[in-house]
Amino acid sequence: VKIDGNVVATARGVGVNAARAVVAAGILKLTKSGYLEDTLAVGSLSARGLAKTMLLSSPWVPAGDIVRSGNQVKVIAKGKSFAMGSNTETLDFTFVPEGARHSVKFTRDFWMDTTEVTQKLYDSVMTKGYGADYVKPYWDAEYGIGDMYPAYSIHTAGGVMLFANARSKLAGLDTVYTYSARDGVSGSSVLAEVKADLTKSGYRLPTEAEWEYAARAGTVTDFFWGQDSSASQLDKHAVWAGNSFDKGLGATGFGNHPVASKLPNAYGLYDMLGNVSEWTNDLTDYEAWPKGAVTDPTGTSTGDWIIRGGNWGCSAVHLRASNRTLYTPAYDFYFEGARTVRNAD
Repeated sequence: VKIDGNVVATARGVGVNAARAVVAAGILKLTKSGYLEDTLAVGSLSARGLAKTMLLSSPWVPAGDIVRSGNQVKVIAKGKSFAMGSNTETLDFTFVPEGARHSVKFTRDFWMDTTEVTQKLYDSVMTKGYGADYVKPYWDAEYGIGDMYPAYSIHTAGGVMLFANARSKLAGLDTVYTYSARDGVSGSSVLAEVKADLTKSGYRLPTEAEWEYAARAGTVTDFFWGQDSSASQLDKHAVWAGNSFDKGLGATGFGNHPVASKLPNAYGLYDMLGNVSEWTNDLTDYEAWPKGAVTDPTGTSTGDWIIRGGNWGCSAVHLRASNRTLYTPAYDFYFEGARTVRNAD
């Protein structure tokens, strides 16, 4: 098999009967630089018309020091691509389809928080930005409380977007979000007719594509450390049900854990999988992904806000980089948090 005149396929698992020349089992492994590795089943040596569309996938793989600015890292995405989503159907319940897997290209780099927004940062920014109008979210010791714990009980079109705008103003950046009215200033505020201008320089939520690209950190496996979903691997990299929710209310370790208490991915990002689920800037109408390659996708114009990354109440299947659902054991507002991004110059 050739692409652009270059051999890109190798055969494995092929058994040939010399008398009848029948392939018992055949798999072509397709590889090409800049594309996602793929396979093609072959039923017979005389098969004709075989075809496979390979997906663009050339993500950033850090080769040296990561560029940092404050509590953010620069994610190199401009001119890069990756294979987003998954074609694997899980046995567990999911709200939103993850396939078809498709290629995503980017035209900009972006800065991303190395950790989920902490309670200290959220409280400080909201207090400075809104003064006496700000109502602090309900953070409880049973679910994790303290400066370095993630801010939870914050919702997308309200608590997070108000935070992002306030953080932008404090940094002298253009705000991303506009709205016609709000019902207060709290983690659960509702904003009317909210709009986002992603060309602005200020802080915002990542798009789904930006989030998954950053979570994968150059990998194509279910988790940024590989395919191993054993408890020992999850414990090293994520705050999940096995080392939190399953312990039971009141037990040591139950609830959110301080940010950056687990190993980071190759981009220097902590807790991309687990701890609190993270809001994205995108809506979904629950339809399947586009079939072709897309550039800088931003979700649908209607639907529900998408949350990513799994949380401290999740099993392994909901911690995969492609998972688009929120597993909700109980009291789901204790599982929702965020991290912000901003466009890189």
